[in-house]
Amino acid sequence: MNMRHFRHDPKKKIPIFFFYLMALIFCLSPLLFSSPQIENLTLFTGREVGTYYSVGNTIKKILEKENPKLQILCEPSNGSMDNARLIETEKADLAIIQSDIAYYLSSGTRIFSLPCDRIKGISPLYSEAIHIVTKRTSGIKTIKDLKGKTVSVGLRKSGSEFNTRIVLNALDITYEDFVPRYEYSDSALKLLKEDRIDAFFVTTKVPASYLKEPFEEHNLALVSFKPNEIEKIIKAYPYFFSKNIAANSYSNQHEEVSTLGVRALLVANSQVKLKTLYKITKVLFDNKEKIKEEHPFISLNAKQAVSFMPIPLHRGAMKYYTDIGVVERQLFIFYFRFVILVLLIALFVFIILKIFPRKTQAFMKNFYVRFIIFLTLLIFLGSIGLYFLEKRINENFVSVSQSFWSCIVYVFSGFENRAPITSIGKLISIFIFIIGVSVFGIISGRFAAFFVEKALKKENAMPKNLKEHIVICNWNERGETIVKELHAADHFVDITILTDADIKDENELFKKKEYRNVHLARGDPAIHDRLETSKVHLARSVIILSNEVSQDPDAQSALIALAISKVCREKGEEVPHIVAEVLNHRKIHHLIDAGVNEVVCAINYGVGLLAQSTLHPGLTQVYDSLLSYSEDTNEIYVIEKEKIPSLLKGKTFSKASEIINKNGDANNPVILLGIMRNKVPILNPKKGEEKIKEDDDLLLLSYALPDLSGIK
Repeated sequence: MNMRHFRHDPKKKIPIFFFYLMALIFCLSPLLFSSPQIENLTLFTGREVGTYYSVGNTIKKILEKENPKLQILCEPSNGSMDNARLIETEKADLAIIQSDIAYYLSSGTRIFSLPCDRIKGISPLYSEAIHIVTKRTSGIKTIKDLKGKTVSVGLRKSGSEFNTRIVLNALDITYEDFVPRYEYSDSALKLLKEDRIDAFFVTTKVPASYLKEPFEEHNLALVSFKPNEIEKIIKAYPYFFSKNIAANSYSNQHEEVSTLGVRALLVANSQVKLKTLYKITKVLFDNKEKIKEEHPFISLNAKQAVSFMPIPLHRGAMKYYTDIGVVERQLFIFYFRFVILVLLIALFVFIILKIFPRKTQAFMKNFYVRFIIFLTLLIFLGSIGLYFLEKRINENFVSVSQSFWSCIVYVFSGFENRAPITSIGKLISIFIFIIGVSVFGIISGRFAAFFVEKALKKENAMPKNLKEHIVICNWNERGETIVKELHAADHFVDITILTDADIKDENELFKKKEYRNVHLARGDPAIHDRLETSKVHLARSVIILSNEVSQDPDAQSALIALAISKVCREKGEEVPHIVAEVLNHRKIHHLIDAGVNEVVCAINYGVGLLAQSTLHPGLTQVYDSLLSYSEDTNEIYVIEKEKIPSLLKGKTFSKASEIINKNGDANNPVILLGIMRNKVPILNPKKGEEKIKEDDDLLLLSYALPDLSGIK
């Protein structure tokens, strides 16, 4: 093979490089040499002789002057209704529309069957007033005087005609009450001059230029709404607002006229690019003074653009308002108000807890109470959230009360015709709806469980979900008093009675309110399977009463204690706190050896009380008061070491008493009685024992369980 054919020829290097360079320039030429791309947008306004068209052309000139790449085609139309349809069908990029029409298009209510998410807000431009124009000689002084007259209501399906229809409907007046004519405002004015109609409606700015001269020349007048009429209309249609046409706005109009207003909005199609809409919004606000020079009635205000916009803002406009800090301020105000509201609710709850501590604690243990509180808070918070998300775009959320009612409907009835429009609003409403379905499920389940439990109780069976209850083993004449005392201290604690003895007047006994949460299990408490039936291994504590018919009651009590311990070990649960009644004080140590935590000997207490009462008459009443649970008596409470403030640790008994007294509550005074050290009570401790140690509990005397957390 001849290698010369593969030898590199340097002469060919330049032509090849030049070829590649020219190819690259050719490919990049559209980017390097093309002129800036022009963006064309269509702005629909109103009739060529109207305000919308004039304002639209001013906006067009300013936008094109400040942004040469933007070309605005300003098109006339029949007004707000036409413009709404053009936005809906994506034939318009920008438009000027009445606020109420924009809202109804966005929400899909009244005249529009479906919500339209294409219409987005830029800014309110100015307010418009409903004018009811007549002649002074027509005899029309009030809205009711229109009945029987010939009245132009505006061009059919125009914004003015829409306003006329809903305003009259709110006042119970229909087109059947007069002869309606469907005319442009200028045509209606001509007919009024010629006495061919008696009055006409038009929604326009104040003052309307085409009405200035005719007022004096043709002796025209404006009909005023009465205060109750305005209130009734705004209540029915919240996006109207009360507006006054100042005296002398028109020639020969010497008195102020009360009417209703709407806002003229500049809106955009959601398809307009964010960057383009941002520039448009910025140019408008940068040149608001120039716009005002040509149209003094226009007042561009960024705060109002966010606050008064009844439809969602375009992303570009929202970005501009965020950049200048307006949106943050609005959010700050919202969060500030929300925090204040939450603090007020918390203060109210705190006051209730302080005034009625025992009742409130018992009340809050009830499942239904807690569930209702949770559901109420959920609906309340959902209402607040939906109100702020939807108030400008959804008539079902224009006030907190309406928002709350919508949430109530979600819980109990479904969405009906109150569905939110915003994405976050939809998520909140779905969550509330799911909770509503759960409400009925839980309530139905609870009712079913109630009847099942009732049936189980008759069959001497225990509810399946029983735990943290108190088990009473055996039954004697002292049992009824024990149940009353337990429920006086805790209204909602479950109590299980396990006995094979006959209970006197059993049916009547279980009808008493004190036995509302009392369950009866039949059988010998010393038998393991009967203890399992009473769910002793899940119990909070156990009371063993003496079986007085037994030959050796204390021995049986010890046997029950041993059986309880074995059942708990087999179930892998901790042995509950066991308190036993003993008849023979010499057998106390046998019960303690069997696992009883505390032993109550009536003989020991009785003998001691007899001796003390002999020396100190009336002492039995003191013991009786201490052993009775009620709101009017004191009880002894044990404050466990975890709940004792660190301020009291290491203090002497007398110093701790002084601190507790200093921080006392007039409604629940507290007396420090002693210290519980290693489960041994030390009452009024002597010197050397009086310092409160880390592992000590406190013994207190008070009307209700005291809260020491606030001690300083």
